[in-house]
Amino acid sequence: MSLLFAFFFILHLINLTSSFGVICNFGSLTFTNIGNVYTCQTTIDLSDSSDILVSSVDGVHQNSLTNNDVKVVYISGNGNLPFFPRNFTQFFPNLIGYALASSTIDTLFGDELDEYGQQLVWFAIINSNLTTISSNLFSKTPNVASIYLYNDQVRKVGRELFTYLNVTQIKLVNFVNNFCISRLVTNQDGILSLINDLRTLCRYNDENLPLTTISVVDSIFSTATTLTQQMTTTGISSCFSGNINDFICGLNDEIQKDLDDKEKRIQDLENNVQYLLDDLKNIQSTLTNITANIYEVIHNQYTCDTTNIPTSSGIMVTNVVGSHLSDKTNNDVTIVDFYGNRTLSFFPRNLSHFFPNLIGIRIMYATVEELNGDELAEFGERFQWIVVH
Repeated sequence: MSLLFAFFFILHLINLTSSFGVICNFGSLTFTNIGNVYTCQTTIDLSDSSDILVSSVDGVHQNSLTNNDVKVVYISGNGNLPFFPRNFTQFFPNLIGYALASSTIDTLFGDELDEYGQQLVWFAIINSNLTTISSNLFSKTPNVASIYLYNDQVRKVGRELFTYLNVTQIKLVNFVNNFCISRLVTNQDGILSLINDLRTLCRYNDENLPLTTISVVDSIFSTATTLTQQMTTTGISSCFSGNINDFICGLNDEIQKDLDDKEKRIQDLENNVQYLLDDLKNIQSTLTNITANIYEVIHNQYTCDTTNIPTSSGIMVTNVVGSHLSDKTNNDVTIVDFYGNRTLSFFPRNLSHFFPNLIGIRIMYATVEELNGDELAEFGERFQWIVVH
């Protein structure tokens, strides 16, 4: 890699400070743990742009409300947003929540939330290409209590991600449907267990690793910055005419050797990751077989199978009809199987009112996106088994 390449790389990074405007659809939305709040919903589709700073906000406010009343920004990337939009606090000074959905962003470097400070309590990046999260993400936002990072592709999580948060105040962490982990927790024991699992399954010691992709970029950035300063002093034209010091304009052998060595080490790391992926696939296959065996054991229970699922937003089961076998009654039903036909978007409730002895529920082919934590409360200690697929 030549210093000339590094020079143009730094010019590209400098361009990242350009800005863009957004149009808000203002209205009240309800979010778990923060309730009904005034929200700016906006779509940002800038796949071909390097802009990251919001420079203007437009939209029609409801009633007599203003930008100062906006508590949450909810951004849809429309599948074409490769960066983390910044500078919203310049327009909405009282934000307590930030959500980004359907983006192509892959890395959170750690300073994305700094502008929100201690007032931020709710954060989400969902349905996105996110793979890597730095330990410093919450370093300036210690009061975040609800974290949604589901349906992403998370593979690496900084070891100290939760160090800056008050763990006793955390109400919910959702890492469902990620590459290295799939967990939803809503209590202290679950959160402490999740932190340990993240450090094991999504290990990314970004505080101490001698080599990461970020460190390589930092090295290039530092070299390119020095080169840019020297070119500014001497003149770029003289560099290309060959009159400037070879150390600045030529190919520096030591830097090239260092970069070659780092590229080799990156390749070695990638090979090790592939070995780990193969091991994880074997483990996943084993867990699948274990789950199937458990299901066969309890499948002998008296079961209610149903596909009669409404598509409305109602979640309470109000009646149950069907013909029992021989002398069986609702009291004998121990398992309910729901087949959602991909139209069931909620978790059915009030089942214990009709089936007081349930020990298991299976929901198949549903579009349920989130379990809030209280779905199974009605069944009590007798409940043993649940599958949502």
